[in-house]
Amino acid sequence: MIDVVIADDHPIVLAGLTQLFRQEAGMRVVATCVNGLETLDAVRLHRPDVLLLDLNMPKLDGLRVLRALASERVIVHTIVLTAEVDASDVSAVRAAGARGIVLKELSPHHVIDCARRAYAGSEWVEFLGRPGVAPPENS
Repeated sequence: MIDVVIADDHPIVLAGLTQLFRQEAGMRVVATCVNGLETLDAVRLHRPDVLLLDLNMPKLDGLRVLRALASERVIVHTIVLTAEVDASDVSAVRAAGARGIVLKELSPHHVIDCARRAYAGSEWVEFLGRPGVAPPENS
């Protein structure tokens, strides 16, 4: 069973992702969060296998959550979920320990696939509509 914490400050997105993951065999949503501080608390408490983390959240953004978890040496396979991304965002979240980045405009199966791949130890980046391809270094 893959335990998942989902963090997004938009109620409809949070509800949709929660429903999506609850329908997946072998996955269990152990907490949902609407801001970065709640997310840190949930990850510390539940020690999930996968964290699905919105990049732009109140109280503590996704990048700061990633950095806090890294400084505490909390091991969690984090997938950053965002509405838009550029090469500097990709570099920053990967350097902070994210295993994947998925754009919110993509289909739900991409999010599930990314979570499974991250849990298995792979990295996954959705960039400019090309699944699994990291952005060019000089973008």
